[in-house]
Amino acid sequence: YRDPARLFDFLGNHIRVELSQPLAFQHSGDSSGERSTLNLVLDPTPLKLVDLERPRARR
Repeated sequence: YRDPARLFDFLGNHIRVELSQPLAFQHSGDSSGERSTLNLVLDPTPLKLVDLERPRARR
């Protein structure tokens, strides 16, 4: 991931990856069969996250 000759950054809302042959696919660590295409879509709805770390005392 640190090789600038082989690493590319892309910015988009919908990206489709097409593979020359089907490869094993996992979702959350579980096998989901083989795929030759993968569609990545950005959901415009923001996520509300909870920080469970206790607040630090002010000095």
